[in-house]
Amino acid sequence: MNQKSFKKQWRKNWKMWTLSILMAFTIVGRGAPALIRAVSGLFGSSRAAATVVADKTAVDKTPTVEGQPAHLVVQAQFGHAADFHEGLAAVEVAGRWGYVDQTGQMVIEPQFSQAGDFAEGLAWVESEDKFGAIDSTGQMVIEPQFTHAQPFSDHLAAVQHEGKWGYIDPSGAMVIKPQYAFADPFSEGLALVAMADKWTYINRSGMVVGETPFDGGWDFANGLAWVMTGDKRGYVDPTGHMIIEAQFDQARDFSADGLAPVEIEGKWGYIDTDGQTVVSPQFGAATSFSEGLA
Repeated sequence: MNQKSFKKQWRKNWKMWTLSILMAFTIVGRGAPALIRAVSGLFGSSRAAATVVADKTAVDKTPTVEGQPAHLVVQAQFGHAADFHEGLAAVEVAGRWGYVDQTGQMVIEPQFSQAGDFAEGLAWVESEDKFGAIDSTGQMVIEPQFTHAQPFSDHLAAVQHEGKWGYIDPSGAMVIKPQYAFADPFSEGLALVAMADKWTYINRSGMVVGETPFDGGWDFANGLAWVMTGDKRGYVDPTGHMIIEAQFDQARDFSADGLAPVEIEGKWGYIDTDGQTVVSPQFGAATSFSEGLA
């Protein structure tokens, strides 16, 4: 599977993961409502301020997390539902998509064939086979005209028009003309784009960063991004220069803790931002560090 196909499939799988969510809980005194999805007979989510895990009867009981009661705030009533973003969540009713607020109130009536998450005040929706963007009141601020679209990030959104990808601003003006085979959202001022069978990073002006294209890559996180050269992965800095040589079979983002999981010969360990091994490869799988734990 090539990099373009991989990224599309990954995002498709992530979308389907998100759409499997069935209901929402809020944890009293622990932050905003968090969506709960069914996983092997359990309802759970680790994307909120705390993790909620309850058995199948949770809809009739009051589960607790670390002694804090968790209350059902949105009844299970939708065919599909996405996570809350900027106070709203996309929900599907009878094949059409709309949005609810964190009390379960339908604030944008189901009317779209697809609906994305809100980001920077806008959400992409599909109408008559084209994507446009609405604001939090449901007003269409960018008319449906694009084949595909990515969420707004750094005040720009990647859109596909006539088979090529470019970037628009929140007014709908084309800032970087469609010219790429694929384009990712901007992250930390840079975006990964595909030109033919190679990938490179561009800045907000559309200028290529660095001189060497890559066979694949990912978005910047905490100042670094992993890239592929052949079948090995290394890391580049915001200037596009390889600062950790491509030597890993798999690689993940650096966390704020300054460590990244990497795989060598089937085992996972951790490196620091200098490429030095901090935890030797020994695990069957590894997640990113968060607050000193992984």
